[in-house]
Amino acid sequence: MLFLITYYSVRGSTKEIAERIGSVLSTKITSPSTVEVLPMEQVTEPSKYNFVIIGSPVHNFVWVEYASSWLSTNGAALSNSAVWAFSVGTPFAVGKIAQRVLESKEEEQNLAAAISKNVKLEGHVLFNGRFLKSHATTKFNFWWRVFGGKFGDFRDWEKIDKWAGEIGDTIVQRIGKTV
Repeated sequence: MLFLITYYSVRGSTKEIAERIGSVLSTKITSPSTVEVLPMEQVTEPSKYNFVIIGSPVHNFVWVEYASSWLSTNGAALSNSAVWAFSVGTPFAVGKIAQRVLESKEEEQNLAAAISKNVKLEGHVLFNGRFLKSHATTKFNFWWRVFGGKFGDFRDWEKIDKWAGEIGDTIVQRIGKTV
């Protein structure tokens, strides 16, 4: 069995989450299976994988263009694979007023619906990422703070581990034994 965790990462946060998911799956899924963690640009034959997890950063409430394009191009090749997806944004870095307006559950559902246009999804989750002051312009930083935005690393590693573990358990259960 071949397992792929593929991602596109702008500043490294999505990559680190993908690597963590790969690590968790590697503890759940044993030989003779292979768990590979690769950036999208290195995936040459997506159809060879039995199970695939795809990750992308979210900018302006949608996956970044490269990841959306990759998914659109490779969606048909993944039709025989079980596919999960994760998105990495900063829904809890925004101020409290914006949190109420933006409603992260709605954002998560909208992202899953957009991804599902290209692949049949087993599941999707929106994780908080890392948003540092150095990631934006001085003007953006000013307005971000005015509206209550925060900078920092908002990743919830326990949530990430739990999600990855649940996928591992699902795969093991589906196959009927530890693969």
